[in-house]
Amino acid sequence: MSCPIVTTYTDVLGIPPSLLEKLWEIRTWDIDGVKEGKVKEIPFRWPTLLKKEFVQDGELHPLVLRQFQIQQVMHMTRLPRFIVGDAVGLGKTLDVVASACWVKERHPNAKFLILTTKSTTWQWGSEISKFSDLRPFVMVDEYRGKSSYEARLQQLRDFLAGTKKDVMICKYTSVIGKRKKGQGQFDADGTPTNNGTEVISEEIKEFCRICRANRENLYVILDEIQKFKGVGNAIRQLVANLCNRVDRVWGLTATVVKNDLEEFYSIASAMNIRPFGFLDEFKERFCLYDNQHIGNGIYKPVLRGYKNLKEFRTGIRPFFLGRSQAQVKE
Repeated sequence: MSCPIVTTYTDVLGIPPSLLEKLWEIRTWDIDGVKEGKVKEIPFRWPTLLKKEFVQDGELHPLVLRQFQIQQVMHMTRLPRFIVGDAVGLGKTLDVVASACWVKERHPNAKFLILTTKSTTWQWGSEISKFSDLRPFVMVDEYRGKSSYEARLQQLRDFLAGTKKDVMICKYTSVIGKRKKGQGQFDADGTPTNNGTEVISEEIKEFCRICRANRENLYVILDEIQKFKGVGNAIRQLVANLCNRVDRVWGLTATVVKNDLEEFYSIASAMNIRPFGFLDEFKERFCLYDNQHIGNGIYKPVLRGYKNLKEFRTGIRPFFLGRSQAQVKE
Protein backbone atom coordinates (compact mmCIF):
# COMPACT_ATOMS: atom_id res chain seq x y z
CA MET A 1 0.00 0.00 0.00
CA SER A 2 1.40 3.42 -0.97
CA CYS A 3 2.04 6.00 1.74
CA PRO A 4 -0.69 8.71 1.82
CA ILE A 5 1.85 11.51 2.32
CA VAL A 6 4.16 10.52 -0.53
CA THR A 7 3.09 12.67 -3.46
CA THR A 8 4.41 13.94 -6.75
CA TYR A 9 5.17 17.26 -5.06
CA THR A 10 7.15 15.66 -2.19
CA ASP A 11 9.16 13.86 -4.88
CA VAL A 12 9.82 17.18 -6.62
CA LEU A 13 11.04 18.64 -3.32
CA GLY A 14 13.37 15.69 -2.84
CA ILE A 15 11.79 14.47 0.42
CA PRO A 16 12.68 10.77 0.72
CA PRO A 17 9.64 8.44 0.59
CA SER A 18 11.23 6.38 3.38
CA LEU A 19 11.12 9.43 5.67
CA LEU A 20 7.49 10.13 4.82
CA GLU A 21 6.57 6.51 5.47
CA LYS A 22 8.09 6.78 8.95
CA LEU A 23 6.26 10.06 9.59
CA TRP A 24 2.97 8.51 8.50
CA GLU A 25 3.56 5.70 10.99
CA ILE A 26 4.10 8.35 13.70
CA ARG A 27 1.07 10.37 12.57
CA THR A 28 -1.23 7.35 12.76
CA TRP A 29 0.19 6.01 16.03
CA ASP A 30 -2.46 4.52 18.30
CA ILE A 31 -2.40 7.21 20.98
CA ASP A 32 -5.52 5.81 22.63
CA GLY A 33 -3.71 2.47 22.86
CA VAL A 34 -0.81 4.25 24.58
CA LYS A 35 -3.19 5.74 27.14
CA GLU A 36 -4.67 2.31 27.82
CA GLY A 37 -1.24 0.72 28.15
CA LYS A 38 -1.78 -1.53 25.13
CA VAL A 39 0.74 0.19 22.85
CA LYS A 40 4.23 1.56 23.52
CA GLU A 41 4.81 5.29 23.44
CA ILE A 42 6.20 6.95 20.31
CA PRO A 43 9.99 6.53 20.42
CA PHE A 44 11.44 9.92 21.32
CA ARG A 45 14.82 10.93 22.68
CA TRP A 46 14.42 13.86 25.08
CA PRO A 47 16.65 16.78 23.92
CA THR A 48 19.31 17.77 26.42
CA LEU A 49 18.41 21.47 26.05
CA LEU A 50 14.77 20.82 26.92
CA LYS A 51 14.17 21.04 30.66
CA LYS A 52 12.51 18.17 32.49
CA GLU A 53 11.01 20.48 35.09
CA PHE A 54 9.86 24.10 35.05
CA VAL A 55 8.87 26.70 37.61
CA GLN A 56 5.41 28.24 37.60
CA ASP A 57 3.84 30.29 40.37
CA GLY A 58 6.81 29.50 42.57
CA GLU A 59 6.35 25.75 42.28
CA LEU A 60 8.31 23.11 40.39
CA HIS A 61 6.36 21.07 37.82
CA PRO A 62 7.42 18.18 35.58
CA LEU A 63 7.60 19.11 31.90
CA VAL A 64 5.53 16.68 29.86
CA LEU A 65 5.38 16.28 26.10
CA ARG A 66 2.15 14.53 25.25
CA GLN A 67 2.06 11.97 22.47
CA PHE A 68 0.25 14.26 20.03
CA GLN A 69 2.91 16.91 20.67
CA ILE A 70 5.67 14.43 19.90
CA GLN A 71 3.89 13.77 16.59
CA GLN A 72 4.20 17.47 15.77
CA VAL A 73 7.85 17.63 16.85
CA MET A 74 8.68 14.65 14.62
CA HIS A 75 7.18 16.41 11.60
CA MET A 76 8.65 19.85 12.33
CA THR A 77 12.19 18.58 12.78
CA ARG A 78 12.21 16.38 9.70
CA LEU A 79 10.33 18.31 7.02
CA PRO A 80 11.67 21.53 5.46
CA ARG A 81 8.32 23.35 5.73
CA PHE A 82 5.42 22.47 7.97
CA ILE A 83 2.20 23.99 9.36
CA VAL A 84 1.14 23.19 12.93
CA GLY A 85 -2.61 23.70 13.15
CA ASP A 86 -3.56 22.29 16.56
CA ALA A 87 -6.30 24.07 18.50
CA VAL A 88 -5.76 26.63 21.26
CA GLY A 89 -4.42 25.06 24.43
CA LEU A 90 -2.68 22.12 22.80
CA GLY A 91 0.84 23.40 23.38
CA LYS A 92 2.08 24.74 20.06
CA THR A 93 4.65 26.95 21.82
CA LEU A 94 6.11 23.93 23.58
CA ASP A 95 6.11 22.08 20.24
CA VAL A 96 8.38 24.81 18.85
CA VAL A 97 10.66 24.87 21.90
CA ALA A 98 11.06 21.08 21.91
CA SER A 99 11.71 21.04 18.15
CA ALA A 100 14.30 23.81 18.42
CA CYS A 101 16.05 21.95 21.25
CA TRP A 102 16.08 18.75 19.18
CA VAL A 103 17.58 20.58 16.18
CA LYS A 104 20.11 22.55 18.25
CA GLU A 105 21.43 19.41 19.90
CA ARG A 106 22.18 17.88 16.49
CA HIS A 107 23.16 21.10 14.69
CA PRO A 108 24.95 23.40 17.17
CA ASN A 109 25.12 26.30 14.69
CA ALA A 110 21.34 26.39 14.16
CA LYS A 111 19.59 29.73 14.75
CA PHE A 112 15.86 30.31 15.17
CA LEU A 113 14.03 33.43 14.03
CA ILE A 114 10.49 33.83 15.37
CA LEU A 115 8.15 36.32 13.70
CA THR A 116 5.06 37.03 15.75
CA THR A 117 2.56 39.68 16.80
CA LYS A 118 3.35 42.64 19.05
CA SER A 119 1.40 41.22 22.01
CA THR A 120 3.32 37.93 22.16
CA THR A 121 6.99 38.82 21.60
CA TRP A 122 7.98 38.94 25.27
CA GLN A 123 5.76 35.97 26.08
CA TRP A 124 7.70 33.90 23.55
CA GLY A 125 10.97 34.83 25.24
CA SER A 126 9.60 33.96 28.66
CA GLU A 127 8.23 30.58 27.55
CA ILE A 128 11.46 29.59 25.80
CA SER A 129 13.47 30.35 28.95
CA LYS A 130 10.94 28.57 31.15
CA PHE A 131 10.98 25.33 29.17
CA SER A 132 14.55 25.17 27.84
CA ASP A 133 18.17 26.22 28.09
CA LEU A 134 17.99 27.96 24.72
CA ARG A 135 19.05 31.62 24.82
CA PRO A 136 16.35 33.91 23.40
CA PHE A 137 16.16 37.66 22.98
CA VAL A 138 13.54 40.07 21.69
CA MET A 139 14.40 42.55 18.94
CA VAL A 140 14.26 46.16 20.15
CA ASP A 141 14.05 49.49 18.33
CA GLU A 142 17.30 51.00 19.67
CA TYR A 143 20.60 49.15 19.51
CA ARG A 144 24.24 50.23 19.76
CA GLY A 145 23.53 53.85 18.95
CA LYS A 146 21.19 53.03 16.09
CA SER A 147 17.43 53.27 15.98
CA SER A 148 14.45 52.03 14.02
CA TYR A 149 15.19 50.19 10.76
CA GLU A 150 18.99 50.33 11.08
CA ALA A 151 18.89 49.05 14.67
CA ARG A 152 16.67 46.12 13.79
CA LEU A 153 18.78 45.02 10.83
CA GLN A 154 21.99 45.30 12.85
CA GLN A 155 20.49 43.08 15.55
CA LEU A 156 19.65 40.48 12.91
CA ARG A 157 23.19 40.59 11.51
CA ASP A 158 24.79 40.30 14.96
CA PHE A 159 22.44 37.50 15.98
CA LEU A 160 23.21 35.40 12.92
CA ALA A 161 26.96 36.05 13.13
CA GLY A 162 27.29 35.62 16.89
CA THR A 163 27.28 32.70 19.32
CA LYS A 164 25.65 34.20 22.43
CA LYS A 165 21.98 33.79 21.44
CA ASP A 166 20.00 30.96 19.84
CA VAL A 167 16.59 32.54 19.23
CA MET A 168 15.60 35.99 18.01
CA ILE A 169 11.98 37.10 18.40
CA CYS A 170 10.58 40.03 16.47
CA LYS A 171 7.28 41.57 15.49
CA TYR A 172 6.03 41.26 11.94
CA THR A 173 5.40 45.00 11.98
CA SER A 174 9.01 45.78 12.92
CA VAL A 175 10.25 44.30 9.68
CA ILE A 176 7.77 45.37 6.98
CA GLY A 177 9.08 48.94 6.71
CA LYS A 178 7.48 51.54 4.46
CA ARG A 179 7.03 51.35 0.72
CA LYS A 180 8.50 54.47 -0.88
CA LYS A 181 6.86 56.55 -3.57
CA GLY A 182 8.48 58.12 -6.58
CA GLN A 183 10.23 54.98 -7.79
CA GLY A 184 9.25 55.25 -11.45
CA GLN A 185 8.19 52.17 -13.39
CA PHE A 186 10.73 49.89 -11.64
CA ASP A 187 12.48 49.96 -8.27
CA ALA A 188 16.26 49.71 -7.77
CA ASP A 189 16.14 45.90 -8.03
CA GLY A 190 14.16 45.95 -11.28
CA THR A 191 10.86 44.99 -9.64
CA PRO A 192 7.82 46.69 -11.21
CA THR A 193 6.28 49.36 -8.99
CA ASN A 194 2.62 49.99 -8.25
CA ASN A 195 1.92 53.39 -9.82
CA GLY A 196 5.37 54.56 -8.76
CA THR A 197 5.25 53.05 -5.25
CA GLU A 198 7.45 50.14 -4.17
CA VAL A 199 5.59 46.84 -4.01
CA ILE A 200 8.17 45.54 -1.56
CA SER A 201 9.85 47.90 0.92
CA GLU A 202 13.62 48.23 1.09
CA GLU A 203 13.45 47.05 4.72
CA ILE A 204 11.90 43.74 3.67
CA LYS A 205 14.43 43.31 0.88
CA GLU A 206 17.42 43.86 3.17
CA PHE A 207 15.96 41.66 5.92
CA CYS A 208 15.54 38.87 3.39
CA ARG A 209 19.02 39.37 1.94
CA ILE A 210 20.56 38.92 5.38
CA CYS A 211 18.52 35.79 6.03
CA ARG A 212 19.38 34.35 2.64
CA ALA A 213 23.09 34.76 3.31
CA ASN A 214 22.63 32.71 6.49
CA ARG A 215 20.07 30.20 5.20
CA GLU A 216 22.27 27.16 5.89
CA ASN A 217 21.70 27.36 9.66
CA LEU A 218 18.47 29.37 9.86
CA TYR A 219 15.04 28.13 10.93
CA VAL A 220 12.12 30.56 10.57
CA ILE A 221 9.05 30.22 12.82
CA LEU A 222 5.93 32.11 11.71
CA ASP A 223 3.39 32.59 14.49
CA GLU A 224 -0.29 33.37 13.90
CA ILE A 225 0.01 32.64 10.18
CA GLN A 226 -3.58 33.67 9.53
CA LYS A 227 -2.19 37.23 9.71
CA PHE A 228 -0.94 36.92 6.13
CA LYS A 229 -3.88 35.21 4.45
CA GLY A 230 -4.74 38.35 2.48
CA VAL A 231 -2.96 38.79 -0.84
CA GLY A 232 -1.11 42.08 -1.08
CA ASN A 233 -0.83 42.97 2.60
CA ALA A 234 2.61 43.97 3.87
CA ILE A 235 3.05 41.02 6.23
CA ARG A 236 2.38 38.62 3.37
CA GLN A 237 4.93 40.46 1.23
CA LEU A 238 7.47 39.93 4.01
CA VAL A 239 6.65 36.26 4.50
CA ALA A 240 6.54 35.38 0.80
CA ASN A 241 9.89 37.05 0.12
CA LEU A 242 11.52 35.58 3.22
CA CYS A 243 10.26 32.04 2.58
CA ASN A 244 11.65 32.15 -0.95
CA ARG A 245 15.09 32.76 0.54
CA VAL A 246 15.27 30.30 3.45
CA ASP A 247 15.09 26.52 3.54
CA ARG A 248 13.28 25.70 6.79
CA VAL A 249 9.97 27.20 7.90
CA TRP A 250 7.47 26.28 10.61
CA GLY A 251 4.03 27.94 10.64
CA LEU A 252 1.68 28.06 13.64
CA THR A 253 -2.03 28.75 13.84
CA ALA A 254 -5.08 27.67 15.81
CA THR A 255 -7.61 29.01 13.30
CA VAL A 256 -6.42 28.10 9.81
CA VAL A 257 -8.61 25.00 9.63
CA LYS A 258 -11.67 27.19 10.18
CA ASN A 259 -10.88 29.32 7.16
CA ASP A 260 -11.85 28.44 3.61
CA LEU A 261 -9.49 26.59 1.30
CA GLU A 262 -8.61 29.70 -0.67
CA GLU A 263 -7.33 31.41 2.47
CA PHE A 264 -5.52 28.26 3.55
CA TYR A 265 -3.72 27.94 0.24
CA SER A 266 -2.89 31.64 0.26
CA ILE A 267 -1.09 31.08 3.57
CA ALA A 268 0.65 27.90 2.40
CA SER A 269 1.69 29.54 -0.86
CA ALA A 270 3.26 32.46 1.00
CA MET A 271 5.30 29.90 2.98
CA ASN A 272 6.47 28.43 -0.33
CA ILE A 273 4.33 25.30 0.10
CA ARG A 274 2.83 25.06 -3.38
CA PRO A 275 1.72 21.56 -4.38
CA PHE A 276 -0.74 23.11 -6.86
CA GLY A 277 1.41 25.98 -8.13
CA PHE A 278 0.81 29.65 -7.41
CA LEU A 279 -2.47 31.00 -6.02
CA ASP A 280 -4.01 31.74 -9.42
CA GLU A 281 -3.35 28.16 -10.53
CA PHE A 282 -4.94 26.87 -7.32
CA LYS A 283 -8.05 28.98 -7.90
CA GLU A 284 -8.49 27.65 -11.42
CA ARG A 285 -8.13 24.07 -10.26
CA PHE A 286 -10.19 24.11 -7.06
CA CYS A 287 -12.46 27.19 -6.84
CA LEU A 288 -15.97 27.66 -8.20
CA TYR A 289 -17.11 31.22 -8.90
CA ASP A 290 -20.31 33.00 -9.86
CA ASN A 291 -20.27 36.32 -11.68
CA GLN A 292 -22.05 38.89 -9.51
CA HIS A 293 -23.38 42.08 -11.07
CA ILE A 294 -22.18 45.15 -9.17
CA GLY A 295 -23.70 47.82 -11.41
CA ASN A 296 -23.01 49.67 -14.64
CA GLY A 297 -22.69 46.40 -16.51
CA ILE A 298 -19.74 45.31 -14.36
CA TYR A 299 -19.46 41.81 -12.90
CA LYS A 300 -17.04 40.41 -10.37
CA PRO A 301 -16.34 36.75 -9.54
CA VAL A 302 -17.73 35.62 -6.16
CA LEU A 303 -16.54 32.37 -4.60
CA ARG A 304 -19.41 29.92 -4.18
CA GLY A 305 -17.59 26.67 -3.38
CA TYR A 306 -14.84 24.24 -4.20
CA LYS A 307 -14.16 21.25 -6.41
CA ASN A 308 -11.59 18.43 -6.40
CA LEU A 309 -11.51 18.38 -2.58
CA LYS A 310 -9.96 14.92 -2.35
CA GLU A 311 -7.08 16.05 -4.54
CA PHE A 312 -6.57 19.13 -2.36
CA ARG A 313 -6.48 17.13 0.89
CA THR A 314 -4.02 14.66 -0.62
CA GLY A 315 -1.69 17.38 -1.88
CA ILE A 316 -1.58 19.43 1.32
CA ARG A 317 -1.57 16.53 3.82
CA PRO A 318 2.23 16.06 4.02
CA PHE A 319 2.73 19.66 5.16
CA PHE A 320 -0.09 20.13 7.68
CA LEU A 321 -1.23 18.51 10.90
CA GLY A 322 -4.03 20.02 12.96
CA ARG A 323 -6.23 18.52 15.66
CA SER A 324 -9.09 19.82 17.80
CA GLN A 325 -9.25 19.54 21.58
CA ALA A 326 -11.69 16.64 21.21
CA GLN A 327 -9.42 14.70 18.88
CA VAL A 328 -6.56 14.59 21.38
CA LYS A 329 -8.56 14.51 24.60
CA GLU A 330 -6.54 12.92 27.39
